[in-house]
Amino acid sequence: MFPNMFPKKTDFRLLNNRQIKAVQNALNHLPKKRLGYKTPNTLFLGKILNHYFQVLHLKCEYQAV
Repeated sequence: MFPNMFPKKTDFRLLNNRQIKAVQNALNHLPKKRLGYKTPNTLFLGKILNHYFQVLHLKCEYQAV
């Protein structure tokens, strides 16, 4: 997967932040067999939202008491 984005002998020191972020974004939005054909980005955001709603739920319970 990585060699498809950069030819052999690419000097990565010459890449700017924008190019690195583009590759990072592409890889994070690529479905992975190991993840059940979900993307790393989808799973990460799901974990964040799940945590947020758990915290929100606990705050609501605490305020109701």
